[in-house]
Amino acid sequence: MNIERKNLVGKLTSGSREELMPSTGQSNTESTPQTIVQMRDGMGWPAKDITTHSLLIEDTVLKGHIPVRVYRKEKLKGKVLPVLVYYHGGGFFGGSIQNVEQICRTFADRADLAVVSVGYRLSPENPFPAGLMDCYKVVEVLATEGHLFHISSDKIFVAGDSAGGNLAISVAILDASIMTTGYVKKIVSYYPVVDLTSTGKGEFWDTRAIKTQSEEEKELVTEYINGFSSLEAQVEDWYCGASINRSNELISPLFASDKILSQLPPVKIIVGEFDPLRQQVESFAEKLLAAKTEGSMTVYPGVIHAFMDKIGIYDEAEEGILEGITFLKGDN
Repeated sequence: MNIERKNLVGKLTSGSREELMPSTGQSNTESTPQTIVQMRDGMGWPAKDITTHSLLIEDTVLKGHIPVRVYRKEKLKGKVLPVLVYYHGGGFFGGSIQNVEQICRTFADRADLAVVSVGYRLSPENPFPAGLMDCYKVVEVLATEGHLFHISSDKIFVAGDSAGGNLAISVAILDASIMTTGYVKKIVSYYPVVDLTSTGKGEFWDTRAIKTQSEEEKELVTEYINGFSSLEAQVEDWYCGASINRSNELISPLFASDKILSQLPPVKIIVGEFDPLRQQVESFAEKLLAAKTEGSMTVYPGVIHAFMDKIGIYDEAEEGILEGITFLKGDN
């Protein structure tokens, strides 16, 4: 596990700055808590279709209840391909296949592989482990019935962003160490939440470690991270409930033993410089390094959480996909 920080300069990109600014203007005295429906409806960011090939896109349902959307280049119709199983973000309570449409389109467009986007069950209606098991079962179907989808069952990769990044890692732990099925060959995880024990408090949320080029930026990022941490505590409660041990490695991969981490396939982690989850992600990467897990982590300068949603708007979003593809195609 190598850690690369891409020449961090501590300067917010213009896009990140614009996204942070609205949060500084909200009144804390008159604000009304949003309902879960309102929070779900407000998720997602504008993105653009940057594909250059015609794609075949098919919606289907696996195991009787798990919606998936399958993407591949039209010119590769009928060919047996490696497959990337993608899990959307959204704090385990929101997000959807539609939210990551452009991410999945771009993966299918830029690489010769099939992409399967998973609509796993959401909390709080379906708390842990419902969503995780949906994610694993999709991998299981592709591994055991891949011929039905023109999928190479020995070349299954998993990926996801934020909560989906957690699910990608957790599926791989479940696959490698608990089920011992060995289906997953590589993991690409974008800014994953890996510690659900902190409930938005503690060392991973200490904003004093933030380095910026001005006090204005420091205040802006600090307020953003503090707001993020407040939401984090709520969504973790929805996902885990009151009675579950949140240090379970399938909930918080940060607490997986060295033995479990050493059994993982190669891992690629990408996170933004000003992402509120960066400190826990870096701690997890250090644990992977200590366990001698193959892979690498890259920190992208100047961007915040969920920058992968901005395909066609942020250059870093496309770069993140290209870096993921290079990792999947490589020898490590």
